[in-house]
Amino acid sequence: MATAKRDRLADFRDEWDETVTIPRAIDAGLKALGEDFQVEGAFIKRCGISPIKFSAFRDQYADFWLEVRKAGKSPQRVWCGTKEFAAQCRKAANGQA
Repeated sequence: MATAKRDRLADFRDEWDETVTIPRAIDAGLKALGEDFQVEGAFIKRCGISPIKFSAFRDQYADFWLEVRKAGKSPQRVWCGTKEFAAQCRKAANGQA
């Protein structure tokens, strides 16, 4: 009985290639959020990624985050678990909800 030949390069990329591992970690973080939100610093910790590496992939997930500002404070990025929830939060932040 022959065993299936493993794709060694795919195995390597799956474990070490940051273009694979970082999006997978972000996707897992988004899935864990579900219909909830989290400020970016806490979300980065949830994903287990360094902020510098995370920032390189942020724009690929633009539909999942928004910037909000509390009175007298600097703007913060807030991440939402789904695109739909992020859209609802954008409307609420703009006074439309």
